[in-house]
Amino acid sequence: AREYGSGGREIGRAIADRLGVRFYDGEIIARMTAQGFSGDEVAAYEERLRTGSALEAFYRAYAGGEAVSEEDLPEAERLFRAQERVIREIAAEGDCVIVGRLANWILRGRANTLCLFVRGDIDDEVAHVVERDGVPREAAQAMIEKVNRERAEHCRFCTGTAWDDSRNYDVTVNSSRYGIERTGEILASLAEAARA
Repeated sequence: AREYGSGGREIGRAIADRLGVRFYDGEIIARMTAQGFSGDEVAAYEERLRTGSALEAFYRAYAGGEAVSEEDLPEAERLFRAQERVIREIAAEGDCVIVGRLANWILRGRANTLCLFVRGDIDDEVAHVVERDGVPREAAQAMIEKVNRERAEHCRFCTGTAWDDSRNYDVTVNSSRYGIERTGEILASLAEAARA
């Protein structure tokens, strides 16, 4: 998992390259469409990453622990379950790096899994977004706050846990301390040790 602008995606790619393993980010969308969801439906879910409607909140409170058929679930719940299946399939295929999508929660307790959370200092995150996306500083800061808030709400909705709670990860690292490249090297070394 990563804060927006922390370089988490680039760090994940660097870890995968160093370890010689597959890297998954947007490819998960393609796999979800193979399970019967439209690309637009999945993309909208990915972009939203929000808690869902009041109806979905009511459903959760009303349904409690009772078994409900998947087609009767709210859209956000159905999409999360599909994403969960895809992530488990990917992990079963062999060593890989999965960026975000609550993979730390989905794969918790799985042997040979290292769950990481990458954060950064806000000034560095803003500078990264400004450079990467070509937006003004104010817009970059607003995007960071919005995306991080949505990721936190999505995590709480789907897992009942706090997205940035260090207890949900094996390692939490500040990419501002070491820079994106060095952070990738350090975390790749930790991942190598976890593979043993």
